[in-house]
Amino acid sequence: MKPPAVVLAGGRAWTTSAPANLRVSTSSPAAIDRRDVVRYAIRVTNDGPNIAAGTVLTHNLPAKLAYNGATGGPGRPCVAGPPVTCTLGDIAPGTSADVVVFAKAIGAGLITTQSRASSQVPDEIPGDNATSRTIRALTVDAVRQAGIG
Repeated sequence: MKPPAVVLAGGRAWTTSAPANLRVSTSSPAAIDRRDVVRYAIRVTNDGPNIAAGTVLTHNLPAKLAYNGATGGPGRPCVAGPPVTCTLGDIAPGTSADVVVFAKAIGAGLITTQSRASSQVPDEIPGDNATSRTIRALTVDAVRQAGIG
């Protein structure tokens, strides 16, 4: 049997076979003009008890959105997809990694995106590793009526 890998993070050694618990949350405006760029703020939190080694976030953009950039912060690259993929690396227990994805609305109506985090270690509660967010992309007339723009 292969021994577990040891990863150093936050000045401590963690084994990659020990479970972690990733949790994903996403925020964005509820409604936008269909020509606007929407900003999705995504947070990946490790609720522990151990390090989440090799964490990756994917963010799926539907056909009504065109990729317009993303950042995971220094040393955490994001690449266009589909899906948008951000390499977040090791996330220590009790800490988070923040990602921002920008997309231009190219169609009107309800638009749902999905974000999912995974790592190289087992997850104690896999049901909170993914989230979805629905926004409404409005026509110019609907934006005026709603008082958004």
